[in-house]
Amino acid sequence: MRFVLAALVTAALAALAYLALRSPNESHREIVTLTTDDPRVAIVAITHFGNPIQAEGLGTALARFAIAADEDGIPCDSDDLEVRTSNGVIHYPQLNLCEAGWRITLTTAVQPPPPGLRPEPALRWMTARMTDTPFPTEALHYAVPETDGTLMTATCQPGTGRITAKFSGQFEGKARTVRIDFHAPSGVLRYDATVVEVQPAGAEEAMPFEIEQSATNAFWTDLSRGAAMPFRIAGEDALLLDATQGAAQIATFVRTCSAR
Repeated sequence: MRFVLAALVTAALAALAYLALRSPNESHREIVTLTTDDPRVAIVAITHFGNPIQAEGLGTALARFAIAADEDGIPCDSDDLEVRTSNGVIHYPQLNLCEAGWRITLTTAVQPPPPGLRPEPALRWMTARMTDTPFPTEALHYAVPETDGTLMTATCQPGTGRITAKFSGQFEGKARTVRIDFHAPSGVLRYDATVVEVQPAGAEEAMPFEIEQSATNAFWTDLSRGAAMPFRIAGEDALLLDATQGAAQIATFVRTCSAR
């Protein structure tokens, strides 16, 4: 009997030690609800950091999935969340899930690009290594050489697997994000671009719209293959990223940025 009691005490102490080591957040989770703004458009797939999510309600206009806490709790941001809808749109929503009550409403309407859209003939794809930064930084520009005329610039720290792209334009308002639609071979890539404060530096072009993505994102895959991608920022006039003449430079940049 003495040995049995000792064994029970040892097991109880081990269980208490295990519970003490577990994070108090470990059993907590939140349910994220996604809906489309058109009941005819269904949610067909959801991935997070490239991993498929087995959500409830796939194939309908409303889907739910759970986010479990880790040792730091449940993250409020929606970074690297990808949602595909039945009308060929690939959504990358960017919002604070805590503030949004764990709900995401997807805007699904698509405005096609105008026929005959052509790029600005003076724009060129150029790569560079930036030397005025604290860490080694590679850059890719779609710009008019030797001018301040830049449509897009992208930067990365080599080998990190992450790329930050900025787009030129003008924006007035207090919104934290604006929608950018790219008509790509993969589908309509719909991003919530972060609106960043632009510090005046004498440049002609302000670049207030920022997207931070994985180097494996469809945007970079399609550009690396030489796609010509019409796009609109906040519903304004359509512009064109024409990679038909810059695929080699883009592919080299993406390889440099990709995770090692």
